Amino acid sequence: MFLVFPRYKLRVSIFAIPAMILLYWCEGALPFMILLCSALVHEIGHLTAIKCLGYKIRRIDILPMGALIVVPEGIPDDKEWKIALSGPLASLILALISGLIFVFIPILPLFFAFVMNLIIAFFNLLPIKHLDGGKALFCLFRSRNTKGIFLSVNWEEAQKKTVRLCTVFSNLSVLFFLLVATMFVAITGFNFGGILLLLTLALQLMPELNRFVE
Repeated sequence: MFLVFPRYKLRVSIFAIPAMILLYWCEGALPFMILLCSALVHEIGHLTAIKCLGYKIRRIDILPMGALIVVPEGIPDDKEWKIALSGPLASLILALISGLIFVFIPILPLFFAFVMNLIIAFFNLLPIKHLDGGKALFCLFRSRNTKGIFLSVNWEEAQKKTVRLCTVFSNLSVLFFLLVATMFVAITGFNFGGILLLLTLALQLMPELNRFVE
């Protein structure tokens, strides 16, 4: 369910604002602002790649944890994987900058920015279908000669095997992530903000988890 602002090509999930308010209340103003800015830089990375490759944006969906940039269908795989990886790359660059500054100015906000951007980057690089890593993996597999990979002379059959392989990677990554995230929440003393983050991410990954169960 979304609040739609067609003039700005924007849709906002009805759960996004309450989630942000709750996270702000749990963690405080400074961590919240660092998280918000980190997420913004990640999306700017995607937007920059989309613009550089000459494509227009259909709309932006604001979700409880992050955003989804919707682009026109039909983008070639050899370009779509670049768009997918541009977000994590922006997060890694910001993490590197924060880490380098922290070496000379060792203050907590810089360390938090370093850690947060690493988390955002590596979470999105997981080979899960609807995350950046999954999209890039699928595009790279499709853009290469999958007939050679699967020793198949039938192109359609090779494509189906590609989809199945990416799906297996995706399902295993969902389970691995949820396990690691649960362990992290337990280690940090069941911090309420961490529990909220875990539940939100679990809800976003639920479609993949349902497919795995089926």
